[in-house]
Amino acid sequence: MNKIAIIPQPKKVQELGGVFALNSDATIAWNGNEAAKKEAEFLAEYLRPATGFALPVVEGEGTITFSLANEPEENDMGFRPEGHKIVAKDGKVLITGESSSALGRAIQTLRQLFPAEIYASTKQAVAWEFSEVEIEDKPELQWRGMHLDVSRHFSPKDEVLRFIELIAQHKYSIFHWHLTDDQGWRIEIKKYPKLTEVGAWRKETLIGHDHRDKPHRFDGKPHGGFYTQEEVKEIVAYAARRHIVVIPEINTPGHAQAMIAAYPEFGMASLTTPEVRTRWHISHHVLNMEDATVEACKDIWREVFTLFPSKYCHIGGDECPTNMWDDSKRVYELMIQRGIKGDPRNLQCWYTGELNKLFKEHGRRMIGWAEITHGDFNDTTVIPAWWWGGTDYIKLIDRGFNIIQCANQFLYFDYAQCAPIDEEPLAINLDPTQSPYSTEHVYSFVPYPSYLTEEQKSHILGCQGQLWREYIPNMAHLEYMAFPRATALAEVLWSEKSRRNYRCFLKRLATHRARFDVQGVNACDRP
Repeated sequence: MNKIAIIPQPKKVQELGGVFALNSDATIAWNGNEAAKKEAEFLAEYLRPATGFALPVVEGEGTITFSLANEPEENDMGFRPEGHKIVAKDGKVLITGESSSALGRAIQTLRQLFPAEIYASTKQAVAWEFSEVEIEDKPELQWRGMHLDVSRHFSPKDEVLRFIELIAQHKYSIFHWHLTDDQGWRIEIKKYPKLTEVGAWRKETLIGHDHRDKPHRFDGKPHGGFYTQEEVKEIVAYAARRHIVVIPEINTPGHAQAMIAAYPEFGMASLTTPEVRTRWHISHHVLNMEDATVEACKDIWREVFTLFPSKYCHIGGDECPTNMWDDSKRVYELMIQRGIKGDPRNLQCWYTGELNKLFKEHGRRMIGWAEITHGDFNDTTVIPAWWWGGTDYIKLIDRGFNIIQCANQFLYFDYAQCAPIDEEPLAINLDPTQSPYSTEHVYSFVPYPSYLTEEQKSHILGCQGQLWREYIPNMAHLEYMAFPRATALAEVLWSEKSRRNYRCFLKRLATHRARFDVQGVNACDRP
């Protein structure tokens, strides 16, 4: 029988001495709130492929019973409490939770108690047994996110679903979906069909590293794809079933070359219309900030709001070069008309404020990269901070912003993870002598800088790992870069610091790798 090896590490694990065995006569039951019924049905669905058991779901008491007194309301962040308890004793399992989300997290723990073959998609000849145990658990942070860029390289719907399932197994609560950028527009917007007819496709892709390998070479192969609105709804529902909130990112006014390629009238007037970008790095093509362009952006968000129920949505806002604005007489006319003083960067500040008004009208909260904090824009907007440490945190918090830790020194999984770097798959690292961002390095991450006060810490909502995909062209490469680093981060975000120990983690990771193997996950085989 497998030794108990749960990731993330629970608060309390006590073995009780007996053995729980699941067979085809078992039942899955629920009592209390009907939200418990949905979790019971979901567990039955999870167990069926590998066991071959079509386990009935009944009200009352069963072999495995879910109990939920009532379903609490979501908090301001859109989350419900996640504390739960699993007691496997005398041949039965009782799962109690503070909410349906809590029961959902307990399901992921329960799956890890079974042999690794429980993750198989076909029936396995295995004894479905595990040591009877009592587990109590609750996360340290509620915002536990993973980001996925599908703009630089497109992932079809089924690959996105697979990624969501994998992060659900690690008890992540947020899927940040980077849907648009210079190299591709990936979401259907019915009012602006050219966004996907034109903007979703680039004629070729850069070969090698954008900075190191010059002169630039290209593969000559068209690349692209997009998600229909029906596919988006399916993905959002799939994630919600796993208690993961999907946060869309539509990036403007910079990183908008694909949008401008589709609708040149949204860009700065020039002799040539830009193509969807085939290189990486930063494009100088930005939106022109005319009233019609701003209204188009609002129209896009109005459609996006109908597809994503999340309280939070992400406007991007990063790396918006102003050289085209600086050289434009029309831009200065617009600034005078709108009462905008200073340099053209303040035009982006005005634009951010316009989007923020729209978000509030629709009951949403805005997320934007740190560049949106330029100027006098102050609000309860959430800022994903891509740096770690320094006084900038305090400055943003004092201005009223909340923070999501996205520290590139630890949590950018597009960086190489093993040494020597030049023997790894191509990654964004510029210097081949740079220390890799290993699994151990990720595990050492501390969500709260030590110099923050308790009140300042309350403004840090959580953390997330980033998968930027300039150099991650396919799912196999994506899984190699994500895992087991995302496994390590999951424990950092879920488990209290006093219970985290890297050597203990490695022992449990050895068992966890068997779960990856059963699912065919191309995880990096070095810690």
